[in-house]
Amino acid sequence: MFEKKIQEENAWKICKRAYKKYYAWLMKGTMTQEEFKSWADEAAAERDKALRKLQGNRVRSAIAEEIFRELRERLNRK
Repeated sequence: MFEKKIQEENAWKICKRAYKKYYAWLMKGTMTQEEFKSWADEAAAERDKALRKLQGNRVRSAIAEEIFRELRERLNRK
């Protein structure tokens, strides 16, 4: 189910890519467990917010790309 979401929805792809980056930082010791947990909670909220913006509306391609760009920036701000 998760892999299907990732294949079909760009917001999930962006979130998974950022998650892998921050998880690697956690494993290297660059980030603490608490920082990672905090980031993961914020990332899930941002992802869900982006999905709500896209859901139910026939969003034009340019608007959807802007939503994805903003999500990418928010998730990779550190």
